[in-house]
Amino acid sequence: MKYEIDPKIKVWEKRRFSLKKKGLEGKINKTYDSFFKFIMDGEVLEKFAKEVIGKFFGREINSVSEKLNNEFKISFNERDYWLDNVCRADDLLCDIEMENSRCFVLERFFLYWGVLATKRKKGESTKDLTTPTCLQVVLSRNSIKSKDRWAECWQTFPRNFDTGEVVGKANPNGINVLVIDLERFKELVPKPNPASLLENFLMYLLTENISETIKMYQDKQYAILEDVFNRECAFLDDRYKWGLYMRENNSVNAVKEELQKTQEELQAKDEALQKAEADKAKAEAELKEAQAEIARWKAIAEAKA
Repeated sequence: MKYEIDPKIKVWEKRRFSLKKKGLEGKINKTYDSFFKFIMDGEVLEKFAKEVIGKFFGREINSVSEKLNNEFKISFNERDYWLDNVCRADDLLCDIEMENSRCFVLERFFLYWGVLATKRKKGESTKDLTTPTCLQVVLSRNSIKSKDRWAECWQTFPRNFDTGEVVGKANPNGINVLVIDLERFKELVPKPNPASLLENFLMYLLTENISETIKMYQDKQYAILEDVFNRECAFLDDRYKWGLYMRENNSVNAVKEELQKTQEELQAKDEALQKAEADKAKAEAELKEAQAEIARWKAIAEAKA
């Protein structure tokens, strides 16, 4: 009987070979924009949104839309902003963001989400404007200070003006943010719950190369990620998407190299400055010694006179 190679394995091996030729040894960064935005769509976006909303709001979601157009500007004629994966889940908005380059900055996302949440259709009466129920999920690294949890939530609570005491239940409207720390998750969850797409997906994002992805794909523990693996192979098998990813990869590496070069230059300048300050201090000390010697000889000369 002829042995048929799994078509997904074929795709992964093809890309591993092309990466190895570039000296990357099959490394795939799943948190880069082009990769993450493609994976987090379709069935993956739907299931992920349903689970995080269920955990955050404690409610069951029946339907999740495709990704919505979410372009906006902070001020007139300034640069455009795009959130990563905004969808409508029943009657609320859900956005899933990958903060790949740096730690989560609370104020930045509150600003973005505030603009998005108050965006309205042209011509809608101001008196009819309301803030929709919304949740923003941010996947980040090293953002949670606590060492015993990998997710934190922010919701609006009614409080007593004088004492600050919470006097009511969380308001589902306004700013609702769920931050997930990938590094903290890696430390605290060595083995994800097989029934949780969220936990298994986070573990998937933390894999660093194609070999690890293949191993995960072949392990029944990660069967819940079938849609994720399907989308990854669709991405890797698309020449345009793959080219976009490689350009992004090269761009990120170039930025890292430039940053390292800048840091080295700053360090060299700092060392030169320290040396200059040390030389200056030495010269000042020698000058003082010379002045003291001159004063001594002057005093001797005056005494003899």
